[in-house]
Amino acid sequence: MVNLNKLELHFLLFLSTLTFFNVEGKDLDLNNLNEYITARWIDPPVEPKLKIYIFNFTNPEEFLQGAKPDLVEVGPYVFQEDWVKDNVEWKDNDDAIKYNQLRYFKFLPKESKGRLRDVVTIPNIPMIAALDAMKSGTQLVRRAVGSVLTVLEQKKFVSQTVRKLLFGYENPLIKLGQDTFPKEKRWPHKLFGLFVGKNATADGTLEAKTGLKNRDELGQIVKFNGKDKLPWWSGDKCNELRGTDGFAYPPNLSKSDKIYVFNRDLCRSIPLEFSKEIIDDNGIPGYRFVPPSNLFGTPRENPDNACFCNNPNGICDTPSGVFNVSACQFGSPTLLSWPHFFQADSSLRAAVNGMKPDKNKHQFYIDVQPKLGSGLSGKIRSQVNIKMSKIDGVEAAKGLRDIIVPLIWFSDDLEKITDQQFISRIKEML
Repeated sequence: MVNLNKLELHFLLFLSTLTFFNVEGKDLDLNNLNEYITARWIDPPVEPKLKIYIFNFTNPEEFLQGAKPDLVEVGPYVFQEDWVKDNVEWKDNDDAIKYNQLRYFKFLPKESKGRLRDVVTIPNIPMIAALDAMKSGTQLVRRAVGSVLTVLEQKKFVSQTVRKLLFGYENPLIKLGQDTFPKEKRWPHKLFGLFVGKNATADGTLEAKTGLKNRDELGQIVKFNGKDKLPWWSGDKCNELRGTDGFAYPPNLSKSDKIYVFNRDLCRSIPLEFSKEIIDDNGIPGYRFVPPSNLFGTPRENPDNACFCNNPNGICDTPSGVFNVSACQFGSPTLLSWPHFFQADSSLRAAVNGMKPDKNKHQFYIDVQPKLGSGLSGKIRSQVNIKMSKIDGVEAAKGLRDIIVPLIWFSDDLEKITDQQFISRIKEML
């Protein structure tokens, strides 16, 4: 019998796990480390869950009489997600791929605190958006829009089931907007819902490096919808495409490095910085990266944000801690923030009842194995808010005032890698 020492036995076991792997028409030799990691980036071995929390507006009538909004968080409504790179096209001698990132949702009632038939109340977003679009118009235009809202029996708040609020309900303003607004400001769906167009639908085409020729470039996004710059912001720095789609990062990261993630919901690339060392649930060591605390700061707090204001003078009309995404959301007065206005100006929390920011519950983070650049786990969190405005001379807007109202917050949770072969391979490579 042949005697094998531990190192030789480990090596033989390592070789026994290697195979050839077909990814979207490409045979990748998994004996090659670069090709192995590329295959796992294209088809990630993860089982993420989407947790959605809705702010139920419990006192709409009192609010219209001047009371502070009373918001009660309901949920989470938990969905199993499946992330798929679809329509993959290999380019530049396999140096890059073009693809659509799809997400599929399946409701998990046993893990949810509530059912999709629950009825909740939120502001009538299409109506608020219509009022916002005409607030700078002439008095004649205001009266005309106000009359239309009255004829269409639009109320300032809607009560709907969670299912309809998320995945769509009819509103006559949607059809009206599609007939009258310029293309870039038309809502592109027949129904209105906070997650309409998210389920099994591409939110733009990405092109990214495969890392087969240079591992440091794996996943680096180079084009969005065929362009190497974003189209929404007023300065080149804000329109830069930087980072990955969140599944892979450069290897040999140090604590002083910044990593970047392109987030389509935020319509921008987000920098992340080292927070602390971690050991994940699989026993793999990693670094936790979080957004800088001034990511959504005013230009005075963060000069890099001036070109996100889309004003020639760089002046923003939003408080610290919220990010105006109306430029990339069909002109709707939508602002994003961290959940419960975490790291935001205290005036935002003071304006409504129900905000309880908590770093452990509400901070966005990603855990990365720094030597390999492999993502380990993370919680991708954000909150959607609507900006109301006081509009004089319009009966339909009576009772509204200048205020930012939270609607919903959600977290894409990846607790840990569940592919045991991939876990073993990471540990072997370390």
